[in-house]
Amino acid sequence: MNMIRCAMFLAATLCCSAFANAEGVVRTLDIEWLKDGQTVASTTSVLQGHNDRLSPFLTQSGGQVGYVVCTRQGNGQSLVSKEKFVGRLLSIMPVSEADSGISVDVTAIDNKLVGMRDVTDGSCESKLADTTGLDVSGIRVTLRDGEPVDVPLGDPHYQLRLSLSSR
Repeated sequence: MNMIRCAMFLAATLCCSAFANAEGVVRTLDIEWLKDGQTVASTTSVLQGHNDRLSPFLTQSGGQVGYVVCTRQGNGQSLVSKEKFVGRLLSIMPVSEADSGISVDVTAIDNKLVGMRDVTDGSCESKLADTTGLDVSGIRVTLRDGEPVDVPLGDPHYQLRLSLSSR
């Protein structure tokens, strides 16, 4: 009986130590977003937890504004309902992981609705949402442990700095 208990204890110990060693390193992402030198957002997010899955980051305040686009199709027309985000949004979406780091796609929006505009092409009438401000997406950057990255947002009023850390 003692031999069975000893074998079970040994098996449990080996299992637990294998599980403990299988846990990955936690990677956190420090985010600092500025507009004209003033902080818009400053936070730390877990980009990769113990389960090794890459997690996206999203913060937003605002909402969707609906609009309608009319296109001609032969002798007829097609109306398509669309939506545009208005407000402030920051999305950091992991795309891939390699030895060189973690590649992410960044979307940054900080805009305001300035009005709705009618556009007419014959009998085809669209109603478009006009916005002003920052609206960039699909900016791909590679993050490496301990190396801050300034994300090029294309607007001198805005700065976005990302920094990856492993713990």
